[in-house]
Amino acid sequence: MTEVGVGVYIYDYLIRKCAETWGREPKEFIAEHFAILEKNGVNVIHLAIESLDLFENIYLPLMEKHKINALIQINYAYFRNGGDWKNPKYMDSMAKKAAIIINKYKNHPNVVAFSIREEAGTWQMPQISDYYKNIFKYTDHVNTFICHNNIAAAKAHLEPYPEIFGTDRYNFYFNEGKNAYLASPSFAINWLRNQGKSYYVEAAKRNADFMMVLTSGGSINWFNDVEKGISDPEVRQKMLKWADEGNMGWFRFKQGQPAYWKWYKMPANCLKACMWVSVLEGAKYITFYSYRPMKKGRGDIDTIADLIPQAARRRYACTDFYTLAGHPGKPNPQLAEFAETAKELKVYGKLIMKMKKVINDKEPVIKITDFRSHYAQRFTVDGIKGNITVFCNVKVGTWPNSTRYMFKPGDKIKIGKDGEMVGYVPRKGLDMMTIEAKLDKGESVWRLDTMQEIKDGKIGINPGSGIMLFSGTKVEFIKLQKMIK
Repeated sequence: MTEVGVGVYIYDYLIRKCAETWGREPKEFIAEHFAILEKNGVNVIHLAIESLDLFENIYLPLMEKHKINALIQINYAYFRNGGDWKNPKYMDSMAKKAAIIINKYKNHPNVVAFSIREEAGTWQMPQISDYYKNIFKYTDHVNTFICHNNIAAAKAHLEPYPEIFGTDRYNFYFNEGKNAYLASPSFAINWLRNQGKSYYVEAAKRNADFMMVLTSGGSINWFNDVEKGISDPEVRQKMLKWADEGNMGWFRFKQGQPAYWKWYKMPANCLKACMWVSVLEGAKYITFYSYRPMKKGRGDIDTIADLIPQAARRRYACTDFYTLAGHPGKPNPQLAEFAETAKELKVYGKLIMKMKKVINDKEPVIKITDFRSHYAQRFTVDGIKGNITVFCNVKVGTWPNSTRYMFKPGDKIKIGKDGEMVGYVPRKGLDMMTIEAKLDKGESVWRLDTMQEIKDGKIGINPGSGIMLFSGTKVEFIKLQKMIK
């Protein structure tokens, strides 16, 4: 892609199942949602497809119509460790199957890259390497992508390396565990930044573009057998207490079988901050898991209690309650914030794809001197003598207890029925800041959104938002302008 990729995950089998519950023809139903995606600034999707026929007859025409590109996950040739995959002949047969769609669409302008696995584990890296080597016997080396969910797997990734290398960091997703309580917005945003730093290094080592995968909400789990669902008695005791109190995002439903439920959507300004922090840590692709329209009859949290007896497992998760598709008939503030942020980032769209992050920067060129709640990161661009500094305003709002860390077990933190944090107040209005720059003779600082020189040392950034500044000579600034037009 020539501009920053902002988008969502779409799983073909899930969206078609959803269409069936509404009595809709899948092609028409999916077309309506592609129009929604385009309207809200999506320009790339992680598309998990079940067949070549479905891709050609449903998704490709919509991608072309709505100018949406795809990272294609080939589900019908998806790598699964063990079993038949230990047989070289079976792996080779699957490689041939994957190569068919790759060869047919590797040069299509709306196809960015291909994948045969997401969230691969460390132990799977050797076999995935072998699988790609098999695929490349039947096709040229084409763009591939992968998303890791742990740093050990990212570090263990073997050749052939992908062109896009990412991670899914669900920073509002903390659920059951020794610290079975919620992350404050500050903790979640800072945790995301630190995670991004680690994973970016692994992408850079492999000369790959970095991708960050986020969610618009936190973990959503329910249990129909808590003792078997949570084995640790200390954690279980905490969770049961919170559920009875309606605290820390846990609820208890008493109709039917006992059921316990937790969730936590990103408060206002936080989704915007997470997208800007992703760019600040070097991401060229930002996608959200996921965009899954809600099935008919599941428009309210209370309906969960009716679903519990149907659960085959002790622990159950429901992604259609917290995706960017929202709930039918209700406002969708997360999608609106995504659209607003996508618009902001696309101002710098071509530039972001050319920027190279300065890792472990010890000498920042531009600093903000009078506003503590911000992040900064320096970048360079090949062929340009000068620096680009990305700033993000992470002063997103106020919340109960005002902690910058995880909420403590005794804190009273309520999450409402729509996933909102009760008592959270989003910050509004432009925050003015003063910059200080280390400049050589003949150098200045320019804003890269308005292309105006900053002469008074003042900038303004909205809560959760960001800004990009260039420092260098006017000659180099003009060169940069021409490069990113």
